[in-house]
Amino acid sequence: MKKMGRPKLKMVVDAKQAGEVRRLFRASEDPKRKERLQAVLLAMSGSHTHDQIAGIVGRARSLIQIWLDRFEAGGIEGLLARGKAPGKPSELQRPAVQKQMVAGLREGRWLTAPQLAAWLQKKHGIRRKPQSLYYWLGKLGGKLGGAAPVPRQKERGGCEGVCGAFPRQALRAFASGGPAGTYLGRR
Repeated sequence: MKKMGRPKLKMVVDAKQAGEVRRLFRASEDPKRKERLQAVLLAMSGSHTHDQIAGIVGRARSLIQIWLDRFEAGGIEGLLARGKAPGKPSELQRPAVQKQMVAGLREGRWLTAPQLAAWLQKKHGIRRKPQSLYYWLGKLGGKLGGAAPVPRQKERGGCEGVCGAFPRQALRAFASGGPAGTYLGRR
C-alpha cells in the first residue's frame, strides 16, 4: 500500500541558475538572504516537502511557499528583493544621533538605560522608554552597565566604619541615585 501524504517538492531550475543559487548561499553573510536561498536549494533537491523545508529553515510553511513563488516568478532577484518596512522611521536612525550615541558609549557617558533616555530627551527631544534603547545599543555595538560607581566619600577615604555597615546593594543604589532604603537590611 502506498503511503499517503504531501508529495516531495521538486523545483526544476536550469544548471546556471542552480549554480548561482549555491554560490550566493555560500557567499552570503546576511541571515535573511541565506535562509531564503536555503529554502530554494532544499526545494531544488527534490527530497523535501514544504513542511520539511519550513522545519529546517525555521519558518512557517506559508512563508516558504511565498519565497518559492517569488523565486519562480522573478528568479534570484525576485526571491531576494525586500520592500521597505512600513511606518515612520525612528528618530534614532538619524546619523547625527547615532554618531553621538556611539561617542557617548565609548566615553562611558551613560551607565544605565534611563540615563541614556534622559540624555536623548534633553539633547535631541527624543522620548523613548529605557527598555526600548537596548535594541539600539546592540545595533550600535554598545553596552550599558558594568561596575557600579563608587560613592564619593569612599573615594576620598571618608567612610571608614560606615561603608562596611551597609550592604553592597544599598551602596550601589545610593551611588546611582536609586532607592537605597529598599535594600537596607537585606544581604
